[in-house]
Amino acid sequence: MRHRGVLFSGGYSPRARHCLLLLADSLKRGRSPPLGIFQTLVSELCKSKKLPEAWKLLERMSDLKGWPSQGTIAYNIFLNGLCRSGETRMAMEVLGKMVRLGGGCSPDVVTFTTIVAAVCGEGRVADSLALMERMEAIGVSPDVVTYSVIVRGLCSAGNSAMALKLLREMVAGGKNQCKPNVITYSTVIDALCEAGSVDDALNLMVEMRDEGVHPNVVTYNSLIKGLCKFGRITAALEVVSEMKMEGSCCKPNVVTYNTLINFFCGEGKVDIAVRLFGEMGERGISPNVVTYSTMIKGFYKAGKASKVLVLLRGMERKGDLLKPNLVTYSTIINGFCDGSHVDGAIGILGEMETGEISPNAITYSCIIKGLCKVGNVRMALALLGEMMMMEDKLCKPDVVTYSTIIDKLCEQGFVNCALRLIGEMKARSIYPDVVTYNSLIKGFCKIGKITVAVRLLREMAGEGCPPNVITYTTITGKLCQDGLFHDCMGLIEEMLDRGIAPDFVTMQVILKAISSMGVH
Repeated sequence: MRHRGVLFSGGYSPRARHCLLLLADSLKRGRSPPLGIFQTLVSELCKSKKLPEAWKLLERMSDLKGWPSQGTIAYNIFLNGLCRSGETRMAMEVLGKMVRLGGGCSPDVVTFTTIVAAVCGEGRVADSLALMERMEAIGVSPDVVTYSVIVRGLCSAGNSAMALKLLREMVAGGKNQCKPNVITYSTVIDALCEAGSVDDALNLMVEMRDEGVHPNVVTYNSLIKGLCKFGRITAALEVVSEMKMEGSCCKPNVVTYNTLINFFCGEGKVDIAVRLFGEMGERGISPNVVTYSTMIKGFYKAGKASKVLVLLRGMERKGDLLKPNLVTYSTIINGFCDGSHVDGAIGILGEMETGEISPNAITYSCIIKGLCKVGNVRMALALLGEMMMMEDKLCKPDVVTYSTIIDKLCEQGFVNCALRLIGEMKARSIYPDVVTYNSLIKGFCKIGKITVAVRLLREMAGEGCPPNVITYTTITGKLCQDGLFHDCMGLIEEMLDRGIAPDFVTMQVILKAISSMGVH
């Protein structure tokens, strides 16, 4: 159906079809369409990713007598759809048209803020500042949301100093009497903490209170995280104590405790982490999967692996309320493998395979690494074979998986098997990296096949895998050991020509070669 240039084709949502019918009926009867029809229809078209159709509708409707005075709302809905789809260039064109149309289609603060947010999301903070100047030039005053979006953009770009400057201009009243709110302050405090300026963040917390803006739990948690990140645990605990005080409007939550537990587990002080874990229960704060996963990692680091399965079984007993996730299982498997308890890791893998959590390539690669660590390369190869047979692409081996096994094969002297594995990798479009080649080159040097090692050096360079200082040092060290000093120095010159700086071990090789050649 066509009516006055409005196309009614297939693929519309039921709500959009209903709006089109109402619109067509109104126009046919010569009546002004209901004001909400345009906005709803544009919204539905944008949700269905039919942006060209939405744009055509706006263009054609603006020429109709029934075009509502609230055209700005319809344009803003369309702009939101464009920005969500990454079409910021077209959004700027639409903004220009709105300025030219004026009247009921004039851009407002929502118009500009929508585009500013999209531009900031693309990292174009300078353009967002230019947009704010443009809106002020046409008499549209930015509001606290506009400023908060730009402040967040500056913080995301790592420019916390400029974000702080803009915030203080807002406080001083130089920015349209638009005062910062708790979101604005929290954004800057978080950025300052990330940048290591925790003292500035602490001072800003005092300033926001002086301005009558009360920090919320997000503000507190950002500050606590920053203090922990830079080892200021005493100050972090003081902030937490302030939250715990009677009458405080912001009590610690699971994020607060997770931050502290993560710090103490990282420091190997798992006993304090256990105490905090217990305190959560006393305060009615339920630990989440992150809490348990952090505790598990902490127990491993503190050498208390026996506590890990107790925690895991405790999670499982809570049923759907607290199901272990992939990170939890992977942390346990990694801990078992690091401690050379591969049988425990394989047991957990079995639980995952029969349960609801599917292991991925990282999980399998971790067990393969553990098997290689204890010398069981045969079982590692068997597991690699299982991965290759799996239909799930997330379980397919990658270059790290292959490199782990190749390194162990070479270490045990099975270099030809390792070489065949590299051929298999390439056949599967998994290309060896410098780590893979270095393991193979080291393996051939170890069994005295220096010619093959040099050939591999040429092969990797020809395949776009640049050798590094380890590659050259491994080969030149063997050449020097075999008395092939001129060949050794030739490769050293090649390495320097490639702009690869020698390390301490390389320098030892060079000095030995020069000394043995009788060069003074």
